[in-house]
Amino acid sequence: MGHSSSRFFPEFPDEILILIAQRIPPEKMARFKGAAYATILNRRDWTISATKFRIAHDNGYWNTREEPTSIFGSVKVLGSVCWVEVRHDLPLPPGHFKCTWHMKFDGRLPSEELPHFDVQVDQTMVLSKPFPVEIHGQGYIDWDLGEFDVPISPTGEPTTPVHVSLLEFSSQAWKSGIFLDYYRMTRLDYDPLAPCKAIRAAISRAEQEAATRRAEREGGGDGAQ
Repeated sequence: MGHSSSRFFPEFPDEILILIAQRIPPEKMARFKGAAYATILNRRDWTISATKFRIAHDNGYWNTREEPTSIFGSVKVLGSVCWVEVRHDLPLPPGHFKCTWHMKFDGRLPSEELPHFDVQVDQTMVLSKPFPVEIHGQGYIDWDLGEFDVPISPTGEPTTPVHVSLLEFSSQAWKSGIFLDYYRMTRLDYDPLAPCKAIRAAISRAEQEAATRRAEREGGGDGAQ
């Protein structure tokens, strides 16, 4: 007992380190906090079903409909409404992301005031584009809203709140025929070995701290003699 962790972990291949990181509860990884964060947040993409959105007039003008082609089995469908308010909040780690919507459009929208897809990182607007009316009648498509960055949180939190929305308040013209399946945040700088690197870095820090404490104890003992 009392062996240094480095006697075991560094000999393991990266695949085993990933499995270790994925299976140790974060609350058990006090010595490896950075590794716990990296494990929880080490994802290539986040895909959010439209049934999870906060929608004004839900179950009134917007309805849930079964959709066999959807990966979630159902979509949100706009019957007809003059005020569009669709929102969702997603905590994301620092990185470079792309936002893609999976949807279709078979109805009508006022050309003078189109609903806008927006993405805000904390309080900063990073993406904003009008609804792509050119997809009318094309069936379900993947539409890229664009790319954006999530900076490191100045408070030290592992994630930053990202606000996703589809909004249009100013026009009183009726809108209809929007089918929302999901949106996806894809991390373009994804690193599958991040947990391994975080574990190794945490082990190295722990070893350095142990060596420093050992040296201080030994130095203190010499002084006492």
